[in-house]
Amino acid sequence: MPIKYECRGCGIRKNDPWEGRCPNPRCQRFFNYRRVNSDKGGKWEGSVEDTVVALGDIKVPNVDFLETGVDGFDYVTSGGDTKRRGVAAGGIYLLCGSPGSGKSTLLAQVLRGLAQRRHSVLYVAGEEPLDQFRDRIRNIGKIPARFQAVRPRHMTVDDILDRADEVKPRVVAIDSIQCVEVDDDLEIGSTSSIKAAIRVLSTYAKDEMVTMIIIGHITKDGAIGGPKTLEYLVDVSLYLQGRPNQSERYLRCDSKNRFTRTGVLARFQMTDKGLVEIGVPGDDLSREAPRSPKSQ
Repeated sequence: MPIKYECRGCGIRKNDPWEGRCPNPRCQRFFNYRRVNSDKGGKWEGSVEDTVVALGDIKVPNVDFLETGVDGFDYVTSGGDTKRRGVAAGGIYLLCGSPGSGKSTLLAQVLRGLAQRRHSVLYVAGEEPLDQFRDRIRNIGKIPARFQAVRPRHMTVDDILDRADEVKPRVVAIDSIQCVEVDDDLEIGSTSSIKAAIRVLSTYAKDEMVTMIIIGHITKDGAIGGPKTLEYLVDVSLYLQGRPNQSERYLRCDSKNRFTRTGVLARFQMTDKGLVEIGVPGDDLSREAPRSPKSQ
């Protein structure tokens, strides 16, 4: 079934979807294509969300969840649900925190746990050298065979997705979203650039059922390299925080989890072997944890 991609603005069609602006120089609309079936006179190939249907006929989709083995992380992402632990296939997870909070360490442990469970993972480095990240993993334990990593020469959305197409991972992790380039007209790390990048990554994740875990840096004023309103673009927004000069860290999901409830926390301690869970995760930790930054 020949599928083409059509710009909603000017109607130009291409065999493959494009990233960024419409390739027609007279149009240049941004991320504005839709799929069409050229065998059916250009009929729009919409998803359930795109097509008008009877509300009562909508079926609840089955979502696979990938357990990571990091109990506190699995607890928070699943809202405490013991039957659906871990990260959802095709889900977009935003892991935020201030510099030095332990985001990359937690991500390394999560990815290692997934790879140990025979899920192929791809770590995309935008900041940390790969040999340094390798040493971080080795400090935690043995590196699983299904754990792959790349540091693209050009940290563009196209390069990231090209690498994902090559190795077909179940999970892609990007460290960090502030490093991703989308379009020459958008400044890297700007709010517009980050939003555009997340939109493209989200589309890819849903189409390919690949889980995306994206690191975002929080500034002193509580912004993710831009307003915290970026949270509405993802499925799950996680925040890793701690108090100054203390080793305790709290992972929380307060504001956004499309798959389950929010308001759950887990407590960790930063050690020379990574983050070690303290006690039992639960809602009652909210009395001990520092307050999360307010949405801006």
